[in-house]
Amino acid sequence: ARALVLVVYRGTWSWSDTIHDLMFIPMALPCGIKVNKGPSIAVSWSEASILSVVQRALHLCAEFAPAGAAMPKVVFTGHSYGGGGAMLLRLHSLVDPAWKEALIGVDIAAVTFGAPLVFGIPKQRLDGAAAGADG
Repeated sequence: ARALVLVVYRGTWSWSDTIHDLMFIPMALPCGIKVNKGPSIAVSWSEASILSVVQRALHLCAEFAPAGAAMPKVVFTGHSYGGGGAMLLRLHSLVDPAWKEALIGVDIAAVTFGAPLVFGIPKQRLDGAAAGADG
């Protein structure tokens, strides 16, 4: 059997979370990918502690896994504000050296529900939809 490390990012909890949900200001991450500043800032506050907990969970999986067991799977998930956080954590797992090192050989996925816009900005999305409809 394969172990599963489920990282659940909580949804909107406070007025501060709501402000971050609505902050559609594009910013580039060090890797060059543009994301919305609000959710990105919120994730940056907790990212190091989440990585530490994931590393510990993976260590426990390895310690208690039967011989020959498949590598664990890490799934980032969340609803609303938490979905945005889960998407950004998944992105970090792809581009951040610390995350990449911690997750070598591990299957990784993200499943979100009702997440706010994280990548791009609303105007780009509307223009793209309109351009696609025209043709």
